[in-house]
Amino acid sequence: MRLKNISYRLTACLGTLFSTRQNSLFSLVPLAGLLLISPHAHAGHAPQDTSPSFIPVACSDIGISDSFYREHYQSNIIPTCGKLKVPADYQQPQGKRLTLDVAIVKSSHPQLNPLLYLEGGPGGNGLIPYDKNILSMAKYRDLVLISQRGTGVYRKHGELTSDLSFCEDINMFGILTKDQVLACREDGVNSQVSRQELSYYTVENSARDIHLLYLALKRHFSSQPGYRKVDLYGVSYGTSLALEIMRNPQAKDWVNRVILDSTLAAERVIQKSFSQTFSKKLASNSIAVLDTPGFYTQQAIHKLADDYGRETGTSAKTVVEHFRQLIKKLTGQGPLNLELNGKTKSLDVSTLLVSINGNYQLTPWLPKLVDYLSSQPDDSFGTHQPPIVPAAEYEAPLSGMLSGGLLPNQLNASNFWSVACQGFMSFNNAAAQKTIYTQLNKPKSAAEASSLHGLLYGFFKDNAIGNIEGCQVWLEGDIQRDPGIRTPFRSSIPTLVLAGEYDNAFNGTPASWGQATAQMLGNKARFVEFPRTGHVVFSAGQPVERLAEQFLAKGRVTHSEIAKAQQAVRQYQHFQ
Repeated sequence: MRLKNISYRLTACLGTLFSTRQNSLFSLVPLAGLLLISPHAHAGHAPQDTSPSFIPVACSDIGISDSFYREHYQSNIIPTCGKLKVPADYQQPQGKRLTLDVAIVKSSHPQLNPLLYLEGGPGGNGLIPYDKNILSMAKYRDLVLISQRGTGVYRKHGELTSDLSFCEDINMFGILTKDQVLACREDGVNSQVSRQELSYYTVENSARDIHLLYLALKRHFSSQPGYRKVDLYGVSYGTSLALEIMRNPQAKDWVNRVILDSTLAAERVIQKSFSQTFSKKLASNSIAVLDTPGFYTQQAIHKLADDYGRETGTSAKTVVEHFRQLIKKLTGQGPLNLELNGKTKSLDVSTLLVSINGNYQLTPWLPKLVDYLSSQPDDSFGTHQPPIVPAAEYEAPLSGMLSGGLLPNQLNASNFWSVACQGFMSFNNAAAQKTIYTQLNKPKSAAEASSLHGLLYGFFKDNAIGNIEGCQVWLEGDIQRDPGIRTPFRSSIPTLVLAGEYDNAFNGTPASWGQATAQMLGNKARFVEFPRTGHVVFSAGQPVERLAEQFLAKGRVTHSEIAKAQQAVRQYQHFQ
């Protein structure tokens, strides 16, 4: 296999911002089981501004150099770039404006509707796609990339910026205290945006922005019949944005087909899936959803161990035990420092867990890596311990695991908190929910606490409480949500829902939630689960790309086409 692709960012699109110490006050963390889609009934309604304009600009004006895609994606494409102005507050459409950056990869042989790519996060910059394979979709159609509000290049031209650029110095993968987040917010509030303006960064407003983008492109490319409608491709958090768009019945007039990759489901959809997996009694309380990260992560580890065991003849129990031992050491003693390419990098629990389901190229190495790392002496673990030099055969995959990302598409911290806290948190009274969470499925003995379930429970419990406290700091009080935002809906738009077998609630996107979403949407939706893949199914390459092309061309895929794609992925992915 080719190791050069291993270094893709292993972080989850939903927001892989982690805590590695149980005593940390709070951290930016994966909101699995916490972040739940918040579709207000009115959110997808057409904006009042009906004459938006696509303003062509040099790509350098939006931070894209002529060599950018060649350097980062090994692609020679030079996009057509432009800007789109949208209302900062759709309740006051003639007021302040945001400027969103747009890059269009023009097809030399356009035959189908343009494909509009919705990046994950919240906080990912869509001009810099998480997975380079998405650029291959420009063969037969234009591919439209957009920096969603709050994620673009910061400008200082007297206009309200398109992005929340404060908090730039925050380590998105480190531990944050309440004081750090408070300082981050206060710095931004004082210097760039008001407290009221923080409320403009929501999934509902982003859905309105996408409709305005469609209108602007339709107008600008009026001579191209393909722009009468667009297709949508949403990945991770981007699926919640796509679903918010689809919620509006009028979306069928301008959205042709939709692909949801690693789906962040609506809250009541999650509850239904949860009740089928656990119990209706627990599912009746939405806080029960909070314990699913540990369950689904444990499930992913067992699936990975079973697959590895069948292929190599190794005991699956042995593989699971290696994971448990490594997680226990990382949790109890601290991170493991490694010297890679002359630099010291640290492996912590969060990096290990996201690697289970966050990178298709790394997955074949995981059982072997975990076996090797778990065998390191206890006194090698800890923040201040000297780094170990790994065996040569492990250098490349470990570099990929710990790289933090080949691409400069790191999540914008302030956008993450603004969107997540106003749209996804599943609680209103934080104190009450913290009390419930700490009691839910709590390990009852020391032995259970040191089991795989107990270790995962402890890790995700602290992260969940950290998110609750984080949003209280960011929003200055308890979270308030419209009670109607949990409502499921059906759609007549043909939709392909893709899921990876190893994906789990660490990203908020386990396969079962994708399946439940397809059932919610109705008979125009088709669910496909791919073996030996995790978060961002499109990273599995040509088999998934081919299935996506078939769906976008016809609006459906056959059983044989699905089976062929699944088998191709399975045959390609072999353990080391």
